[in-house]
Amino acid sequence: MFKQILQSYLRFWATKYLNRARPKIIAVTGSVGKTSAKEAIFSVLSVEYGLKVAKSAGNLNTETGVPLAILGYEKSPAKFYEWLPIIFSAPARSAKQPIYEILVLELAADKPGDIKYLTSFIKPAIAVITAIAPAHLAAFGAMDKIIEEKISLLWALPKNGWAVLNVDDENLRKASYGGRWQKMSYGIDHDADVAATNVRSRIAGAKPETARFVSGPPAVS
Repeated sequence: MFKQILQSYLRFWATKYLNRARPKIIAVTGSVGKTSAKEAIFSVLSVEYGLKVAKSAGNLNTETGVPLAILGYEKSPAKFYEWLPIIFSAPARSAKQPIYEILVLELAADKPGDIKYLTSFIKPAIAVITAIAPAHLAAFGAMDKIIEEKISLLWALPKNGWAVLNVDDENLRKASYGGRWQKMSYGIDHDADVAATNVRSRIAGAKPETARFVSGPPAVS
């Protein structure tokens, strides 16, 4: 019972902030790579927009984590009593949190309906799906249900929104799409609108040396 009340409470104040600030929201989901993608997107946009762009801290990506991120909290409490300061400070956070032009949020889907719940108060302008794998398969029951859940993020897009999809992921390539939004693909191994080329592996990690653009990137303004 406490969890449901807390979710509704945080959702209320997060929605208040979103209605006040009206940021462009970039929502990132996927079975793997959500946090890395979120951080990369934020790093690139920070160069262009500076302090006018914000991101969710850490992996605040659940029904309670996403509202906490919107309100500017850094982490989710682990113990019951640690929620008390947040409960008392959330209204002030909603009213005084800085106005951001762009907000990059990570969304998790651990069970059916998670994305639908989060997009009931988050309306992304751009949706990024990194990959779809059999994570939390026990909760979903079948791979098709996991694909359906991840893809449901796209139905929250407006008609002029953008879907940014990993074309190298087999499940994303096989998924059925629709809607009036625009689509952009990225990848390495398959034809993509944005593709990394001449990728070289190093001990510190893989570094894309160059990238080619077949069509223009989605605008966030």
